[in-house]
Amino acid sequence: MRKGLAILPTIGLFGCLLWGVYLIDQQPASGHSWIGLSMAGLFGYAFLALFVSGMTRAVQGIKRVTWADRLFYGYLVGMMVVVLVVMMILGLHH
Repeated sequence: MRKGLAILPTIGLFGCLLWGVYLIDQQPASGHSWIGLSMAGLFGYAFLALFVSGMTRAVQGIKRVTWADRLFYGYLVGMMVVVLVVMMILGLHH
């Protein structure tokens, strides 16, 4: 349940990203701002969530990783990789 709640901010940030993509056609300056904000937020949130969840596990001394944890960590790492690739692609085109 807690991991599901931890994923909710990414849904909001993906919404901001889609809003920025929509705005690029109408108002390019505003659209780029929304895209930049959402990309930075997605990367920062994933990094912070990985750091906090990893630190709490390390402090508690938990050595066993469940499938739910692997799925959660894989989701966050995958999101970080996708954001980095999209940032590189956007940086090369603009």
